[in-house]
Amino acid sequence: MVYERDLNLTQIMPVVLCGGSGTRLWPLSRKSLPKQFVPLIGEKSLLELTIDRLKGLNSRMMLVGSEEHRFLLSEALNRGACYGDLILEPIAKNTAPAMAMAARLAQQQLGKNDLLLFCPADHHIPDLKLFEECIRSGVPAALDGAIVTFGVTPNHPSSAYGYIEQGESLMGPSTEEVSPIARKTRIHRVNRFVEKPTSTEAQKLILNGNYLWNAGIFLTSSNTLIEALELHAKDILDCATESIFKANVENLNGISSNASTQKLTRFVRPNLQSLESSRSQSIDYAVMEHHKNIVVVTFAGQWSDVGSWNAVSELIPKDSESNQIDGKGYALKSQNTFIHAPNRTVVALGVSNLLIIDTPDAILVADRSNAEEVKSLVEHLNEQDNPTAFTHRKVYRPWGW
Repeated sequence: MVYERDLNLTQIMPVVLCGGSGTRLWPLSRKSLPKQFVPLIGEKSLLELTIDRLKGLNSRMMLVGSEEHRFLLSEALNRGACYGDLILEPIAKNTAPAMAMAARLAQQQLGKNDLLLFCPADHHIPDLKLFEECIRSGVPAALDGAIVTFGVTPNHPSSAYGYIEQGESLMGPSTEEVSPIARKTRIHRVNRFVEKPTSTEAQKLILNGNYLWNAGIFLTSSNTLIEALELHAKDILDCATESIFKANVENLNGISSNASTQKLTRFVRPNLQSLESSRSQSIDYAVMEHHKNIVVVTFAGQWSDVGSWNAVSELIPKDSESNQIDGKGYALKSQNTFIHAPNRTVVALGVSNLLIIDTPDAILVADRSNAEEVKSLVEHLNEQDNPTAFTHRKVYRPWGW
């Protein structure tokens, strides 16, 4: 089937997945305060920037995250002048159960032609207009029963991302006036998903020219996703369904006699026993790699999953020696070195290819080539019962710090 563009679309409900631990950005990101809650770009956290990006589609949204971070979630939603349901996971079970719970909850609230937009909380996408029009271009396919994913045009071979192989084009002639941005958007069937490749394999994928980075963003109806879970991961769906049906719900804005007309924010606490019995698996493994009716829309703008300190450094301009300085850092007789020093002076002298990350209670110094190994470092610190592996010296609580 060929899908035509229609920019006058149905309601889209954003669902922000906030459960990541962000261990690759240690020591700034830790279990008690993962990277999505840390101000990384200006004065805003990645979660706040995500909410700002999505509220152009709908100021009502769902956030799925840890019970431990409930007040960080509610405050981010409030600061964005948005409202909705905060699904508070009592235990982390990866994205498949999280998305299944959100879809079941949405079934109780949304119309049959409404769609869910699943987005990670920790991505950086600065072009809001391009992002919104790209999402809207995928709506006809989603309304027709497809799961729509979004792929980023790669600008270099990277082993840090998964890839999507594009299949046949689903572009059709449009008789309607659309924006120049929408004219550039491409939509294809998905041939296959490729897990994070080696550097050599990534080079081959780039040279092939038919592969996109997997952005981990999905647009679909709740019914379509539930049918796909029923087909490919029924055990996960059953646990998620029971956990939502047995959930405890708390209104944060007071009790309303007519809640459907009020802009309420609610804590939705899934049933622990039901969720405990679910296996932990990503939506890619549980559904996407097996499902047939998946299409991909190309996003040609700037995108980063901010998944490593190298990725963070790419958000900072380079000096004449390719150094990137964030905060109070200085690089003298040094090349290709990134310094994150928000609180005190940090000087790099006569070094190259380093990552230097300063926090009040821990400092990371690493060769850039080892940026992806920081996660293993955190596991080692955990094994040594080192408290800096999971918490900061200064810890957030609902009443303050």
